[in-house]
Amino acid sequence: MSRKNEFRAFLSYSTKDKLHASKMHSLLLRAGLSPINMLRWRNSRIFFDNTKVREGDDLGKTFEDALLNSEYLVVIWSENSPLSEWMEREIEYWTIHKGHKNIIMVFVADKNNGLTKVPETIIPKDYIESNRYEVYNPKEPKEAKHACLSVASKILDIDVEILRSKARKRTIYSIAFAVLSVLIISFLTVGIIRQIRMTKVESLYSVAKSVLDDSKNAIQVRRAITLFKEPLKIDPTHVPSLSEMANAHMLLIGYNGTLNPKQD
Repeated sequence: MSRKNEFRAFLSYSTKDKLHASKMHSLLLRAGLSPINMLRWRNSRIFFDNTKVREGDDLGKTFEDALLNSEYLVVIWSENSPLSEWMEREIEYWTIHKGHKNIIMVFVADKNNGLTKVPETIIPKDYIESNRYEVYNPKEPKEAKHACLSVASKILDIDVEILRSKARKRTIYSIAFAVLSVLIISFLTVGIIRQIRMTKVESLYSVAKSVLDDSKNAIQVRRAITLFKEPLKIDPTHVPSLSEMANAHMLLIGYNGTLNPKQD
């Protein structure tokens, strides 16, 4: 069963550059696309070997199938690449079956040194120079992102400026969403804290109200007045507590008590 172009691209890299390759893979997947196109782009997939299956002398069926069923070969070239037998095998397999068509070179950090280090037997220098290559500088996040956008524009056949424009819009949307999320979380947090406080106030008020309702003498009324002070410590404007405390003072007068228990 044919699986032509199951992958939009195959990432070829030295194991020593796995960190760069992983970062580039992540940036390529985002690529500044709209959410709908991003899902479509993710579904197209990029073959990125993030496992340790690179063992033995042969590529193996997994890699051969992935190369045959990829539309582009993205070669991440650095000072480590000439020593990578796996990269040589992957590029050789691609050129045998597909020639030099759709090979995208990405030089890590230094394009000038990188160009001179690509063996002519692997990829002809004139091919690299005649096709726009990209320079990925991991020390410059903006440059690295732009390089990945340029690679994505070739793979997706979309103008790079369109991708950059969408990337800027997505950044703005992300910031706006983050700010809105913080505001919503803050609002909910304040509401939850207020609800907890009110629950405690109502609980303390219920205890004091119960004592007052059951009071039969001045001592019990004074105890109720003391208990009503507890919810008012949390919420000095709690109307029910203020109202019941006033009633308690009236009851205290009725019991011929005193407003100051110490004078009883």
